[in-house]
Amino acid sequence: EDSEGIFASVTRKDGGALEEQDLASFKFSRDIKQLAMKVIVTAKTVKVALDENVDFAAYDGAKLSQEELFGMFKMEMNIEDLAFEVDGVRYDEAEIVNAGEYTVKVVSANGNYNLTGTTEGVYKIAKATLTVTASAESDGLDTSDDLYAVPLNVKGVGVNGEEVSGTGVWAPGQSLSEGTNKYKFVFTPDQEFAVNYEVCEGECKIANVAQATLTDVSVEVKPSAYVAFDKFDRSSIVVEALYGEDRKQVTDYTLTFSIGAEDSLFAGTGITVTVTYTDGDVTQSTWFTIDVAKRAVAKPVVDTTVFDATGETITLPIAESEYYTVYGNTAIEPGRYVATVELKDPANTMWEDGSTDVVSIAWTISEPVTSDEVIADILAMEKVTWQNAEEFLELEARYNALDKSEQTADATAKLATLKAQYDALRNAAFDDIEAAHEVTAKSLGKALAAAAAGLSAAAIALAIAKRRSI
Repeated sequence: EDSEGIFASVTRKDGGALEEQDLASFKFSRDIKQLAMKVIVTAKTVKVALDENVDFAAYDGAKLSQEELFGMFKMEMNIEDLAFEVDGVRYDEAEIVNAGEYTVKVVSANGNYNLTGTTEGVYKIAKATLTVTASAESDGLDTSDDLYAVPLNVKGVGVNGEEVSGTGVWAPGQSLSEGTNKYKFVFTPDQEFAVNYEVCEGECKIANVAQATLTDVSVEVKPSAYVAFDKFDRSSIVVEALYGEDRKQVTDYTLTFSIGAEDSLFAGTGITVTVTYTDGDVTQSTWFTIDVAKRAVAKPVVDTTVFDATGETITLPIAESEYYTVYGNTAIEPGRYVATVELKDPANTMWEDGSTDVVSIAWTISEPVTSDEVIADILAMEKVTWQNAEEFLELEARYNALDKSEQTADATAKLATLKAQYDALRNAAFDDIEAAHEVTAKSLGKALAAAAAGLSAAAIALAIAKRRSI
């Protein structure tokens, strides 16, 4: 910088020290020896990114090297110009030995580089796999013995030959078989080693297991409730195979049902279930009984039973079910119809009221009528009798189907009066049937009239069944 404040600038690309000859290309008004120089060194900018294909190391007992940390990043730099921070401390102070995750940050070692981009990432040291050896005492064993009662000795050896203590147990779902066989086990390192070593599996040989003779089979039954078409719950029974005085719980048995099957029970009382178990050439069986109730099915309910003819097919909206079949719920022409709903399997299903009878639903297709005509017919009806009960039900359905804005106060009041008359008529018919000592032509006539008035078929059948003669 001279007295006039003029600056000279030069860049050395080879990274060497700035020397006097580096200024030779500049022209000065004075001899360079008479100038004072001010040197400003600017850091070089380098972009850094994480290497997505980095191959992380597994635990080996040694401290993770800086070269392995350098492999996390992609950048055009030499490792000698870099330094690393691990979990917030300098590399030489960091403990990067055990398996786990470490936050690594790369920085310039000498200040000559400005690192941009992703300069921080997570290095994962994976747990190592143990070498395990196992042995088991097999003297005097036969197939009736419990594998899980056989003592298992397992030794673990670490990556540097060190002994790793832990617990070995037999893997689930195994049983002793005749002869010499290998059985799977699981070894879990103790807590002090678990940070660096995985839980591992292995196989242990057990030799000379004798075939036991199956002498009987027993079953313990826990209380359970079933309905038709349920699947039998195997957890409700405990089956044991007997070998003389020894016994063991078994699960590979078969079940046979006197009616129905294990995955679809049938209704019945005292259904025999046979338990059969085979070991070697010997098969033993026992039995128990269960009760299966009929499956209760809700009777279909229809909100609207009166429809105006349209010239197209009209369907009475009865909900579908896998347990019943619907007949007679479609028609085109005006008229009065009866749809029937029949249980597909009355031996295994029933309606929720306990009956199995066919359900009948009366419905009507009428010539289109206006709201004024419906209201006029209601106001014109003087009284509900056996003769006009069905007409009343049709009027009631039509009126309730009207929009609220179309209904009138006087028609609503009159409908309530007629409804009370209808209910009284219906209840009286049922009471008369119940009070009769025998079914006569007169009482039967009342029953049929009650049916026309909407008394359920199940209620009439119940009443008639109580009679001693007809």
